[in-house]
Amino acid sequence: LDCAEGIEDYSLHASAWTGQRRQTLAQAEHWLRLQGRSGRRGALLRAVTTIAVGACAWGALGLLADLPDSARPSGPWLAALVFLLLACNEALLPLVGAALDLPGTAAAAQRIEAIAGQPPLPRFVTQGPTPSDGSIEIRDLRFGWDRHTPVFNGFDLSIRSGEHVLLRGASGGGKSTLIQLLTRFEDPQGGSIHLGGVPLAALDEHTLRRQVACVGQHTWAKTGTLGDNLRLADPDASDEQMRTALALVGLDPEAQGWTAGLATWIEEGGVSLSGGQRRRLAIARLLVSRRPIWILDEPMAGLDPGGCEGILRNITDYRRETGSTVLFVTHSMDDAARIADRLIVFHDGGIAMDEIGR
Repeated sequence: LDCAEGIEDYSLHASAWTGQRRQTLAQAEHWLRLQGRSGRRGALLRAVTTIAVGACAWGALGLLADLPDSARPSGPWLAALVFLLLACNEALLPLVGAALDLPGTAAAAQRIEAIAGQPPLPRFVTQGPTPSDGSIEIRDLRFGWDRHTPVFNGFDLSIRSGEHVLLRGASGGGKSTLIQLLTRFEDPQGGSIHLGGVPLAALDEHTLRRQVACVGQHTWAKTGTLGDNLRLADPDASDEQMRTALALVGLDPEAQGWTAGLATWIEEGGVSLSGGQRRRLAIARLLVSRRPIWILDEPMAGLDPGGCEGILRNITDYRRETGSTVLFVTHSMDDAARIADRLIVFHDGGIAMDEIGR
């Protein structure tokens, strides 16, 4: 099959075809030698096991023959003992396969340990300060997924604590990259990001996660109850808080026909929910978190247009109670633009428009 792969291209170049054929056959010969060596080793181990078990059986018979008649077991017991020893062969033979697989298993374990032992990036400090509020300050931000195409090159943005901001722009404008940087799944290559007056790099991971809550484009639910999924955001959340959050996003259990309420069971990954229900659940989880900064990446994707404006208004009203800073990230959302305090339009990693929304 390897020789036939790309045969049309190789047929145009005789020397390349000859070299590929030679290389493929040499590799096949190498694997055949390894297989033959492994087969011989396995046969030797099986033979040794069988001979050892047979020798034990014969040895037992010889020892029993030397016993006096009064101590010698009866015929049936003697046969049972011999069969028991022979049955050991069936139990020991699978160990041969395990012994042959041991080098490969050990090598795989070493690769896994090497990956698990790598320090996670970005690296967080052990203990950092606590931001004073939900403000965001970005100065001279520089970042690119490769050195040839920078996403941000001297980007500046200032968001006040408690401000409701809509970030809008076409794909590739830098919106999702900004989320990656604000949640510190990536580190900038230049410039600075401050949350609540504290440099982002100075925050330990626990403090950062307690500062920022994010609803991504790909929503997810864990296997467990409806309440279990909401308590991921706040393990101490009360039933009343969770019901309030569900009602705000249009996922009230009674309205959905879930008679078990917060004890409604959700299958792995949220497969028992529709795409819109999973997104509503993710937004409800964000509301339960009561973090100082909320980031919603395409929050209304997959939701019916009729319910989007109601959810947006509910989130806005709830945000006033919590005082959280809200960042809506979207391609186009006219309803959110009418509700937001401020509209920022991204274009090619920069701000093309920044104006007061209402």
